[in-house]
This record gives sequence, C-alpha cells and structure tokens, in this order.
Amino acid sequence: MNKLWLSLLILILSTYWAMAQDPQDKTLSDLNKPLIILPEDTMRYWKVGGFYNLQFNQNFFVNWLPGGNNSTALNSILFTYANYAKKNIQWRNNLKLAYGFSRTVDNITKEVSVSKTDDQIEFHSDFLVKAFEKHWYWIVSLIAKTQFAPGFSQDDDSDIPTSRFAAPLYIYLGAGIAYSPDQFFNVGLMPAALKFTVVLDQRLADAGAYGVLNAVRDERGNIIVPGKNLRVQFGGMVTFYYLIEEIAENLSFQTNFWLFVSYFGTTRNVSTNWQGIFNLRLRKWLTASLNIQFFYDNQVGNIRVIDDLIQIERPRMQLKVVFTLNLQITF
Repeated sequence: MNKLWLSLLILILSTYWAMAQDPQDKTLSDLNKPLIILPEDTMRYWKVGGFYNLQFNQNFFVNWLPGGNNSTALNSILFTYANYAKKNIQWRNNLKLAYGFSRTVDNITKEVSVSKTDDQIEFHSDFLVKAFEKHWYWIVSLIAKTQFAPGFSQDDDSDIPTSRFAAPLYIYLGAGIAYSPDQFFNVGLMPAALKFTVVLDQRLADAGAYGVLNAVRDERGNIIVPGKNLRVQFGGMVTFYYLIEEIAENLSFQTNFWLFVSYFGTTRNVSTNWQGIFNLRLRKWLTASLNIQFFYDNQVGNIRVIDDLIQIERPRMQLKVVFTLNLQITF
C-alpha cells in the first residue's frame, strides 16, 4: 500500500515538474544567446508583496478600586505573496504566518497565565498552464498547514499539549483543471489528490489523534505497537479563492475555501476549510481586520486530557474569529 501512495506522489510531482518546463522549442539562434539571464529579464514576470499587522496592548493597575489584572497582549500577522505570469504559465504562491498571545498576572495570587490568541502557518501554491479554452488551466495545487507553538485543551487544566508544530501538519497535493479569469479569482477541480496527515508528537500519535492509526496496547495498557506518525489518503479536492479589492470605500474582502473527500476506506474522510478576511483601512498606517475561519474533519475528534491521559471524542466544527486594530506595513 505504501508503494501505491509513493507511486501516486511521484506521478503528481513529475506532472508538476513537466508543467514547469518552458513549452517553447529551442532554435539554433537560441544557442547563441548568453546563458546568464539578467535579473531584470526574469523579475518582470513576478509580482511580490504582502503586509504585516502588529497589535500590542498592555494594562497595569495599582490600587485601582474598579479592579482588574495586569496583562500584556500581542498579535501579529505576516502575509506575503509571489506570483509569476509569463504567456501560458502562471505560478501563484502565498504564505500566511500568524501568532498572538496574552499574558495575565493575578493581582492577588500573583499567578502568571499565558495563553495563545492566534497561531497559524499556512502555505498555498498553484501552478497553472493554459488549457483548451480561455481562462481554463491545468493546475497542480499544494496546501500545507500547521502551527508554531504547543496548544492545550480548552476544557481541561493540563500541561500536556494537544497540538504542536507538525502535530498536526496537513499537506494537500492535487492535480486537475481550474477556471481563473484573473489573479483575483480561481476555482480548482482536482479529481486526483493526496492528503498527508503528519503527527510528530508520539503521545498524540499513540492516542490516534488527528486521524492517524493509534497504538496497539496489551491488557495492561502497555504499548506493543506505537501509533503511526503519518497517514496518506487518496481522493478528490476542490479549491476556491476570491479577492474583492474594494467592496466599499477602503474595505476589501478575501475568501478561500478547500474541500477534500477521500475515495477509499470504511469511513470516507471529509475535510473542509473556509476563511474570510475583511480589511478596513482607517489611515495609511492604521487598519481594522476581521478574520473568520471554519475547519471540519470528520476523522479529527476533539482532544481531552483527563488524568494525564489523552482521550479522543467525537469530531466537532472548529471556529476561530479574530478582530484586530492594527498598525499595518504594506510592501
């Protein structure tokens, strides 16, 4: 079975490599051209940019009768893109890094508590080659998603992480066809797709967290066969991206969606993610943003830590809403 997944991965990657080659035939005159390509000859096909948002908040109280706890909060988001377009070839890449935390000091017990308010690493790459009709392209798409720091259960008071960097790490790789009239709108239909679920935290892998195969234990609970750190599934994938630069004065909206459905297994995997971002520019350097994200996977159950044991419950819809008033730097 592993050989089958490896063969499928090699097939999709080889297709990606073949599509990346320049389709134009070389002529004898090309042999006389210099081998070194000047930067201005290549960079003109690229559009590179992004933005960085930073939000900082601090509260400090001394003999303040209405009450309150000293706290510090920091949130930051970095979004970058690098898009290539030349004749019948387009290559679109974007990277989003987000992290935030809140630190609170209890004025009575002096106990310090630190919690995350945001944590995201997400990379998306689409390689497109013009197909048979206007605005239609052959597409190879790559999506990778994980986080920076350990996360803990919201329902339990435990110092055992329920997530961390590369636990989980989701990688989606698909090939198919896409409709894209411009760089602001893209719909991809990929009947051949691979989903890789990586869980590098062995404790989580042994519990079968995030859909990997759990450990085999004896009657006393001792581990005989460790849990798997990797799960590979074959299926189909749909992606959607749309950017409206100005739905109202100084207000933009960006949305992206993807859906993966596996073809095999007693219980087919359905994994979906939707994200919408409203961005309002108040001043040249000051913006307000609202980020709404839904995520659901029918093989990813809610994780609890009870008596230092990781327990997996039924799957639930995951929701994140982040509103920020930002100092924004655009480049």
